[in-house]
Amino acid sequence: MQVIKGMKRRPRKVLLYGTHGIGKTTWAGQAGNVIVLATEAGGDDAGADRSPVLRDLGSFNTWLSDLATQPHDYRWVAVDTLDWLEKLIFAAVCQSEGKQSIESIGYAKGYVYALVHWDFILKSLENLIAGRGMGVILLAHSRIIKIEEPDLDSYNKYEPDLDRRSCGLLQEWCDEVFFARYRVNTISKDEGFNRERTRVVGQAGDRMVYTCETPGAFAKRRIRMPNIIPLDFSVYLQAIKDAYGANGNPAPIPAPVEQKPAESPTEPAPPSGDIAGLINDGSSKHPTPEWANQ
Repeated sequence: MQVIKGMKRRPRKVLLYGTHGIGKTTWAGQAGNVIVLATEAGGDDAGADRSPVLRDLGSFNTWLSDLATQPHDYRWVAVDTLDWLEKLIFAAVCQSEGKQSIESIGYAKGYVYALVHWDFILKSLENLIAGRGMGVILLAHSRIIKIEEPDLDSYNKYEPDLDRRSCGLLQEWCDEVFFARYRVNTISKDEGFNRERTRVVGQAGDRMVYTCETPGAFAKRRIRMPNIIPLDFSVYLQAIKDAYGANGNPAPIPAPVEQKPAESPTEPAPPSGDIAGLINDGSSKHPTPEWANQ
């Protein structure tokens, strides 16, 4: 019988979602040696090596295949963004079913068919992890949903802006799911009759990442790290290093930065698979991830 002991360093699978303009693409570009597969426009200002905007699912899958088979020195692959990739998947499903919209496919079968494409993409990404030692960064926008539980009052919560089926699949697949937002300042006011009202009074400029679930947002992690970290990829890499500790043994939990719980919101290019056509700007000269040197 084969027994595996201790923690094993390996490429990470991380999903970062957050509000519009929070800096998700910039965060991915800080990874170093990263190639961004763009499914929406807007990544030009981030400066990372990237594909043209991929406007159909076939082009996206071609890039995944090329990254698995063609020579390159990238240590991370990022998808920017999942919600726009989902639109390409829905378009492919509609084309194969001869329908104008995913909703036109009866009994919600279109969303089930979409899971087949998601499964193929995740297997392709697993192939990059196992065959090329690449880490995976998935980016997504956020949305607000209403949570109703049988033993609690209803409340609002952030989650990735994806169909609930694919959202659950991707969150389960990832090692870490992070929620990014600006730090919000609040005050609480006693309204009498044992009632207290919390009100937003200002938004600080700090951009924070929540690494574990709060009443206001879904998040998770599989290694030890602070509950809240700055939106800085180098901090995430340091958290990975600290979690493994010396000789692969778990390290003590790092001292957290100042923590505030995420408040529940009150308001709601032609496709190409040719790696030779990449825009090179020197971003691949950043340090490689820790596991790349193992």
